[in-house]
Amino acid sequence: MINPGLIKSICEDASEAIMDVYEKDYTVTFKDDNSPFTAADQESNEIIMRLLKKHYPEIPIISEEMVKQVDYETRKNWSKFWLVDPLDGSKEFIKKNDQFCVIISLIEHNEPVFGMMYSPVSKETYYAIKGQGAYKIVGERNSSLPLEKSPKGQVNIIGSLSHSSPEFDDFIKQQESTGKKTHVVQIGSGLKFCHVAEGKADIYPRFVPTMEWDTAAGQLLVEECGKKMIDNQTQKRMTYNKVSLKNNGFIVS
Repeated sequence: MINPGLIKSICEDASEAIMDVYEKDYTVTFKDDNSPFTAADQESNEIIMRLLKKHYPEIPIISEEMVKQVDYETRKNWSKFWLVDPLDGSKEFIKKNDQFCVIISLIEHNEPVFGMMYSPVSKETYYAIKGQGAYKIVGERNSSLPLEKSPKGQVNIIGSLSHSSPEFDDFIKQQESTGKKTHVVQIGSGLKFCHVAEGKADIYPRFVPTMEWDTAAGQLLVEECGKKMIDNQTQKRMTYNKVSLKNNGFIVS
């Protein structure tokens, strides 16, 4: 049994390390895929890996910041594993716009069954448990999601702060061609899913690459709020522990 309070405390410990770096000068390096990397990514990863191994030694872990990813032949028979993004939204972190988060997900039989997203800046927690709903924690208040509904007559669509694409522009035009009034809300990192789960947005279309650790918690969060997340290529529900950990594009609606 996964204890949400324990996972939240792990996120908080990691977030303290992230904020220590955030508030100082730091060096930015770039990985082989040209994605940025800072000491905050490394320190958060070390804390999360250590604490997950301590409290759940029987569950293997895949993290974005592992030096070498686990090959498919090793993980294909895993029935359960953690997916970790120790600092989702590194570009937003570097821009200092506060829109980044810590993401921890639990995958069982190729689907997310637990997911948590934690904002180090606002200290807001979003989490979901398969079949048990989605929640937002602010201070001592734990509220069921969604909290509100978008205004009638308008479609609020989530856009990315750092990853625009021609396909996204075409999607907006297609929505507007049907007579719908659209409003684009630009959000950074996995917090996009939180915006949808809260009821502040209706649709989140994604046409540029993501990895499994970017989306698992968010998928469960929005699904527990009654939304669907569909793979653009297969037209089916997104699944996990694929041969490649890279996702196709998707639409949350």
